[in-house]
Amino acid sequence: MGIKDGRIRKNILLGGLVQIVLKEDQKSGQLTKGEVAELLTNSAKHPHGIKVRLTTGQIGRVRKILSAKKGSKKEAPAPEVKRPNLPWERY
Repeated sequence: MGIKDGRIRKNILLGGLVQIVLKEDQKSGQLTKGEVAELLTNSAKHPHGIKVRLTTGQIGRVRKILSAKKGSKKEAPAPEVKRPNLPWERY
């Protein structure tokens, strides 16, 4: 089992252990380790890494996936897309 790609959303699980690069650390490339609390990128892929919020509240893009949460195989659900109510759907 190799390192999963942090640029693909389905590889990142809630509760999984990852290394991210914070915005202020992009020039230095310093990585921050933590547990995924929320996926912030909605698209299936992102060339710079999927943006996540860690349980510590830090936000950054995933560079390395260290481990998945034990017993969890589900991907975080994509947020619902709100659409305007059409005139015939008001009631």
